[in-house]
Amino acid sequence: MERIPALAAALAFLVSFDQLRVVEEARRAVRAGQAAGSGLRDRTVSDAEKERLARAASMSLLGSFVSILVKGSAAIVAATAVLVASQLLGVGTVAESTRWLMSWPAIVGLTASVIILSKLRPGG
Repeated sequence: MERIPALAAALAFLVSFDQLRVVEEARRAVRAGQAAGSGLRDRTVSDAEKERLARAASMSLLGSFVSILVKGSAAIVAATAVLVASQLLGVGTVAESTRWLMSWPAIVGLTASVIILSKLRPGG
C-alpha cells in the first residue's frame, strides 16, 4: 500500500522538476562555466578581460545555483505535500512511503524511468 503514495510523490517530484526546467538551468550553468574556463585559458585575452570574464561567470553561476536550489526545493515540497496528504487521507504513512522510496528496487526503477523520460523529451 505504501507504493501508491510513494509513486504519486515521485511523480509529483518529477513533474515539478520538469516543469520548473531544473535540468535546463543546470545545463546553462555548465555551459557558462565551460565558456568562462575557455576564456580564462585563452592566451590572447588580456588579464583585465579575464578578470571581467571570471566575475561575469561567478555571478552567472551563483544565479544558477540559487535558481536550482529554489526550484529543486519546490519540487521536494510538491512531493512532500503528496506524502503528507496521503497520510492525512489514511492511504499510507510518510514513513512507509519513504522507506519504500529508499529501497534499491525503487531507486533503480525511478532512476531508469527518469533517464528514459529525459531521452524521450525533445532536446533530451
